[in-house]
Amino acid sequence: MLSPSKSPGRFSRRSRQRGAVGIGLILLMVSMVLFLAMAVDTGRLYMEKRKLQKQADLAALSLGRSACYIDGSTEAKEQALITKVKDNLKANGFTEASNLTVEFGTAQIKTVNKGGKEWKEWDFNSASTSVKSASKVTISKTVPGSLISQLYNPNDVTLSASAAVYKTTNVEFGVGSKLVDVNPDSFKDSNNSILG
Repeated sequence: MLSPSKSPGRFSRRSRQRGAVGIGLILLMVSMVLFLAMAVDTGRLYMEKRKLQKQADLAALSLGRSACYIDGSTEAKEQALITKVKDNLKANGFTEASNLTVEFGTAQIKTVNKGGKEWKEWDFNSASTSVKSASKVTISKTVPGSLISQLYNPNDVTLSASAAVYKTTNVEFGVGSKLVDVNPDSFKDSNNSILG
């Protein structure tokens, strides 16, 4: 008589299950490698986007500091400001060839309804014919989309970042004298004298 542990049916079931754990481990390892690659790609694209945003912010700040007011009224003035922006980016270590566009226009704060709440945001208008007191800098760069897909299907992704700057062009000055002083509060007095 055969013992239950040595029955032929039980032995054949064990031989059919050999390697099942190995296949599960292989699938687990492949999925972990794919997840790790996706995390690396996402982090790489995020860092590239942050670097572009730093460049755009620096370009907008340098544009705002380059003159007492932003004037893109003529082609020569626009090119002079764009050259100053590019020189400032190079001086701060951003030497990569990125597509830089600078638009000149006007800006104002408008109220926008998003999700049932009102938000205030800047509205840049490059088609305005009034005095151009604002500028918008956009920087774009093409990078590989995914490191793994570059092996079999190379595709690129274009990232972009923008920043705007607004400067008022008001010029004020004052002249004062104490020879004559107009006092509007003196109307309340009984003698109704304006000059004091």
